[in-house]
Amino acid sequence: MFIKYKITFTVLLFSLAFVSVCESAETVVVGGYEFAPFVQRTPEGNYDGVTFDLIAALNKVQEKIHFIFVSTLAETRYKAFQAKRFDLIFFEDKMWGWQDLDIVTSQAFLKGGDAYIALKKEGRDQGFFADLSSKILIGIKGYHYGVANFNTDPKLLEEQYNLILGNTSLSVIKMLEYGRGDIAIVSLSFILPYLKQHQRLSKKILISEKLDHQYEHAILIRKNHQVTPEKLNYWLSLLEEQGVLKEIWKKRGLGELHKWLN
Repeated sequence: MFIKYKITFTVLLFSLAFVSVCESAETVVVGGYEFAPFVQRTPEGNYDGVTFDLIAALNKVQEKIHFIFVSTLAETRYKAFQAKRFDLIFFEDKMWGWQDLDIVTSQAFLKGGDAYIALKKEGRDQGFFADLSSKILIGIKGYHYGVANFNTDPKLLEEQYNLILGNTSLSVIKMLEYGRGDIAIVSLSFILPYLKQHQRLSKKILISEKLDHQYEHAILIRKNHQVTPEKLNYWLSLLEEQGVLKEIWKKRGLGELHKWLN
């Protein structure tokens, strides 16, 4: 009986200690939209992805800030930021429509790029991607593409660039398979691990050697926020030194991105 009470008391002490740490840490909200593999839906409908891996790592590497996630949409993320629904957003590039907002950025910690993909057909090679003006392109709502001068207006994209839109990376691949367009634009960080996991599809997809554009992922932060770029850079450097970032990239299939990027 004494042992039972002792175990119960010990568990209670650990629970109180955990609550005390959580209560002493300042909660900071990280926004994110569906951008696989950084934020993506699981088959059960929950959110998952590299952003959650990084949030967990940042919560572990320090105790003063407790990061939590809130979802938004790609096309409305700027309004959500201005409405103060979140103060940070991970795996963004300032050039993706953030130029006129009061933000500061961390150092870049992961490179990325968008590629053109098409269905393999007899006689089709890299030359198929040479002239995009005669092709129907497929992209994702709210995303920025070099081929469209980084415009995001759906009507303009369709009328001037022959670019139609889906909602997610998976949906644009389905649209491509169903013949809705000739070429889809997808991130390398999504398509490379996805094709490794889906060998049937990999035999059907031709990836362009020419990229739509390259970018550098960073964390965007509300200006004058208590979480400064300097703090984030320090925490990110600790995660880099400890090998945590490398393990996250490996877990999510991002270890070979550098082979496609300059």
